[in-house]
Amino acid sequence: MQPLVIRLRLSRSRGLAFCLAMASLVRVAFWKSSSFPTLREITLDDIAHGLDDGRFTVVDLVETYIQRIQEVDDHFRSIIEINPDALTIAHDLDDEIRRSGRRGPLHGVPIILKDNIVTLDKMEATAGSFALLGAKPAHEATVATKLREAGCVLLGKAALTEWANYRWTNAATGWSPRRGQCTGPFYPNMKASGSSSGSAVATSLGLTFGALGTETDGSVCNPAGKAGVVGIKATVALASRDGIIPCSNRADAVGAFAKTVKDAAAVLTAISGKSNRDNATDKIPYQTIPDYVRLCEQQSLNGIRIGVPTAAIGNVEPEIAEDFRHALTALEKLGADIKHDVNFLAEDDWKMKTPSEGKKINRADFVPSLEKYFQTLVTNPNELHELADLIHYTKTEPREDYPNHNVDNFEVAESIDPESQEHKALEALRAFVVGAGGIEAALDRHQLDLLVTPTCSSIPVSFASLAGTPILSMPLGSYPPDKGIQKDAKSDLITVGPGIPYPICFFARQFGEETLIQVGHLFERVHDRGSPLKPYMEPKIELGQVVKDESSLRNSKV
Repeated sequence: MQPLVIRLRLSRSRGLAFCLAMASLVRVAFWKSSSFPTLREITLDDIAHGLDDGRFTVVDLVETYIQRIQEVDDHFRSIIEINPDALTIAHDLDDEIRRSGRRGPLHGVPIILKDNIVTLDKMEATAGSFALLGAKPAHEATVATKLREAGCVLLGKAALTEWANYRWTNAATGWSPRRGQCTGPFYPNMKASGSSSGSAVATSLGLTFGALGTETDGSVCNPAGKAGVVGIKATVALASRDGIIPCSNRADAVGAFAKTVKDAAAVLTAISGKSNRDNATDKIPYQTIPDYVRLCEQQSLNGIRIGVPTAAIGNVEPEIAEDFRHALTALEKLGADIKHDVNFLAEDDWKMKTPSEGKKINRADFVPSLEKYFQTLVTNPNELHELADLIHYTKTEPREDYPNHNVDNFEVAESIDPESQEHKALEALRAFVVGAGGIEAALDRHQLDLLVTPTCSSIPVSFASLAGTPILSMPLGSYPPDKGIQKDAKSDLITVGPGIPYPICFFARQFGEETLIQVGHLFERVHDRGSPLKPYMEPKIELGQVVKDESSLRNSKV
């Protein structure tokens, strides 16, 4: 397992020193008279008020997050590396605030990016593999650039299931050679789920304000659910996928993690929009991306019709079923009309396939998608051009831990024959799911706005993957203290146990994020999910302590 890479440039601009020292007197007064929000609970509104009032600076925020990462993340392994220029960027953003004010709601906000999202800075983008260490394309991901333009501090890169869970079949999610096994925050040796494991865990622990992840089939909604945070998987093409190490050019989507629906909506607004490097974004129906945060001003769900798929409620555990019943009652009290027994016409055909057969639909996209990415690399130290090159590297590089983590998914993808009868049958099933048999057809047939499920139910999630439709995952409840332990079939990681959370998931049509956010925000306001989620281990460093220490240091230098 590799140690967390932390490379920080700690030098400070002398031009800022005097201003910071003078401001420290005011800051000490605020520190003495006001409590600071904990970084597990801090919101964008809290950050805005603190920066605008001079209670803390962007540097304070970044320093606090870095200290928290250093304090606990060698245990959870949620972050692969910290941006060595994070403090320099924070200083520049503080200086900009003093000169001209904040650019917008994300100015000065630290965000972690999944390690398959390219940034043209000193950070890597490797999908967790040593095979891409040092490799760079000519352009960084549009979503990363958009966050920079919004004023975010790109704090670091999050751990993930290597190659977004497209490599092996014989081990649990959350592992990568570059960081080791990422685990969840609510029970020792807890499975974090994947593939955006680190993005969800870091957000939950307050090691970052929020994070970006990616989803091909459940990789945002599942880890968000396990981490007890909000995860929005966007419509495929709402946020550009260029500069992101791919799995499936048809199903890959970008997602945002945050503590609240409103804050996730702000990140989604910032990263969405067309890009000339991702033709799929031409499908965006808006001239101007909606301000998704404004949808959080809605006060009722009158006129909203929500369906409950029969496929999603058959095998859930009693605690989840009870919490889901309460959730439906809460939605009805908000004005929503709930329709039960919604069916998918493709459900029976889908169930006739084994899970591995169903996954082959997206696996078929892996070879052309990945090899197209390899062609963009202007720096390619391991000479990766074809999937065969990657398979050879993975099998022969000891740090890749082969065969304990096999390459079976690579080899399945490599073996798919697009002209075979098997592949043509799977493509026909995909067309049925995307068309008359899937989510959008069910919404139309039953005259619904959304679907809702307890947990990230596998059939709706896979159908949303194939159709490119959005998902909102948010906390529903957590298992009681006497809950028995259950383990992952491929490892000793804990999947069910005391205090481990589970989500509720909402599904919409393509570009239905506005309805998702409206419903999710109101549900979040009224839903009682029981005792507050409590990590079994969490950082003790908080913002108020760093502000105090920094103020004392600056006063001593005046």
